[in-house]
Formats: sequence, structure tokens, C-alpha cells
Amino acid sequence: MNFTTNLGAGNGLCQVWNWDGGPGSNPRLASCDQQSMGNGTRGGNGTGVDVDAFTFNGYGYHERFSRVGTWHWRTAGTWTKVRNGEIADCGIGDGNEIWCTVLWQA
Repeated sequence: MNFTTNLGAGNGLCQVWNWDGGPGSNPRLASCDQQSMGNGTRGGNGTGVDVDAFTFNGYGYHERFSRVGTWHWRTAGTWTKVRNGEIADCGIGDGNEIWCTVLWQA
């Protein structure tokens, strides 16, 4: 997984499909600094780390907003923006594919 904490600034580029956040499509190529991570958690309420967006540079992935949202396929390197107060819960599922649900963090 790759993530950025400075979407709209930085030395790299992120192709974001939902620039406004949420499930609506509004693509934009934005500057960013990409960071990689393995298993674990980055950011969230009370951590002092505000993750702005995530992707999987080497793999496509499924995403949805809320547990009852519609699944969408995102190609490798396509960034999903998460708004303040949201988290992305990702795991390996059917067909050894990546599945991410974006949820409101209470």
C-alpha cells in the first residue's frame, strides 16, 4: 500500500479519481509525496497523522464507501482520497484481490 499525507503538495504525482472525496468521480492529477507501508495502521483520529489518499502501485484493488456501498475496481496506481474523519480498511479477499472499505471513524 502507498499513502500520502500531503495531497496537493510535494514532489511526486498522484492520479486521484475522487478529488472531492467520497464516492463521486472527479479525477485530478495532484502533486504529492508517496510513502509505502506493509501491514499495519497509519493515521486516524488521535494519531497525529492525517492520511489524505491511498493506492496500491503494483496491484488493482476494489473500493467502496461504507459497508453497504457499491464495489468499484481501481487500477494499480489510482489514488482514492479519504476525507477527514474517514479511514480505509483494506484486506485480501476473494481471488487473492485487495478489498478496501472507506468508513467514517467515530
